[in-house]
Amino acid sequence: MGTLFYLGCQKSASLSTDPGPYTPEPGVATISGRVTDERKMPVSGAVVKAGATGIATTDVDGRFTIKNVSIDKKAGAIRVEKDSFFTGVKTLVVGAGNENNVAVQLLRKKVAGTFSAASGGTVTLPSGGGKVAFPAEGVMNEATKAAYTGTVTTSAFFFDPTAAGFENIIPGALRGLDSNNRETGLQSFSMIAVELTGANGQKLQLAAGKTATITFAIPAGLRAQAPATIPLWYLNETTGLWKEEGRATRQGNTYVGTVTHFSYWNCDAPFELVDFSAIIKAQSGDPLPNAKVVLQATGAADSLSIYGSGLTGADGYTGGKVPAGRTLKMQVLDKCGNLLYSKIIGPFTGKADLGNVTVTYNGGIVTFSGTAVNCSDAPITNGYVTITLDGAVNRATVTNGSFSLAIPRCISTAATASVVAYDLVALAEGTAKEVAVNGTTVNAGQLKACGTSLEQFFTYSVNGVEYNFTAPADSMYARVYKSNTDSIADISVYSSSPYTRLSGSLRAASMQPGTKTFDYFSFYREGGSFQTGKVLTATITENSKYLAGTISGTVADSSNGNQTYSVTGKFRMKRQ
Repeated sequence: MGTLFYLGCQKSASLSTDPGPYTPEPGVATISGRVTDERKMPVSGAVVKAGATGIATTDVDGRFTIKNVSIDKKAGAIRVEKDSFFTGVKTLVVGAGNENNVAVQLLRKKVAGTFSAASGGTVTLPSGGGKVAFPAEGVMNEATKAAYTGTVTTSAFFFDPTAAGFENIIPGALRGLDSNNRETGLQSFSMIAVELTGANGQKLQLAAGKTATITFAIPAGLRAQAPATIPLWYLNETTGLWKEEGRATRQGNTYVGTVTHFSYWNCDAPFELVDFSAIIKAQSGDPLPNAKVVLQATGAADSLSIYGSGLTGADGYTGGKVPAGRTLKMQVLDKCGNLLYSKIIGPFTGKADLGNVTVTYNGGIVTFSGTAVNCSDAPITNGYVTITLDGAVNRATVTNGSFSLAIPRCISTAATASVVAYDLVALAEGTAKEVAVNGTTVNAGQLKACGTSLEQFFTYSVNGVEYNFTAPADSMYARVYKSNTDSIADISVYSSSPYTRLSGSLRAASMQPGTKTFDYFSFYREGGSFQTGKVLTATITENSKYLAGTISGTVADSSNGNQTYSVTGKFRMKRQ
């Protein structure tokens, strides 16, 4: 549970009693990391940006490296962009000449609601997170500043600071600049992300001089500490720091405030910071890289949300900003979440350098290698292999039919790994092969990518026009889950060129093969949208790793007076 004050993998200068207005400290550094989604699966093809010029694209395992980039050493902003996800932002204290590690977990965009820009409206946030009230004639095109009068689609996410894993998805780091431009720590009581798009996919913003009213839900675990009024902060995605702008007033179990633009918004109480540092070492005396260091305030009057974490660098170093004057629980965990160390430290009134901290670590590194062929037994020329070990999924690129990947382990005991080959040319997936892991090397032998199609598509025809979407060029997924006694299947398709966004939801007693009815269906494209007509059904033909079937029925065309048209189509999407 909790809010991320900042820990990183490099040293930072100590704070004076009054450091004055924040001033960036230019430097040159190397940034490496891994990008995953909410299911901890690697995200490939994401664009990662650091500083003003650093850029990289994640590989099949979600990994990236940006070398020798000019960046603010005190607050280096790392931005990650991928279609259908909110922009991911992490903020590091970086060190010149050293490799700085970062983990970024992206959040998939989900439509919270729509409203007419001409008349305004209210959109309810997901997960009971509150609501946003938009004014009439209050939206503009973000790029051109021209007034927008069409339908506005609102994508949103509610961050619960008391939820497990909050520190993994927090945007930036909870350090901010107050109204006097002085740096402060931030204790979150509620946070949201909001993004507005138009009918043609254009990014929208509140018009100049207009405001929207946000109602933020206060989680139950924070209500006893939540003050009557609280500063509002938005994330500056360029600097990676939150900026104070306005205040919110408590109304029951919510905070209510007005904003002039949309980004990530946060209700935070500021607190003083001091510098913290430590070198994490294994019992062998060697530095322990990529360990997660967690600090949480333990005082009886402290909020659950005073909590933070960071990764150690290659030299075992962790450092950054932590709350002044508070007793903290320090924990060190390996990448599997196993607790290696726990101790109460503080309170600190000045710079806290713990020196070497020795933990008990029994892990190691195992290197997997092997070959991969296609259905014709020829070497795969474009593909990858997934290796599932100790509950984590790793990916190795196949080069000229061969692969090799070194994977850090949390334990050294014998285990079994599952390896699967994928052929991206023939769009084929092989059968999982179980291999024994007994030492530091594993030869998986020959894998065959054959048996299951990787093809994903959504194709349908309406009023004589056919629309075709395929992955990976277009982003798409299906999610099947239970709700009370019903099974629900949500489907989503996103294309940026030309802009298209499709979403729908099926509900039935089960999602086994057969005919199901759409609860809703919407298809936004340039010039208008199609919505569910009198009836729209899907006949499910496959529901295992993939959800597939055909659709038929009617849709209403918003660009033609909601005239109803017949629609037919077919789809196949990988289940999330």
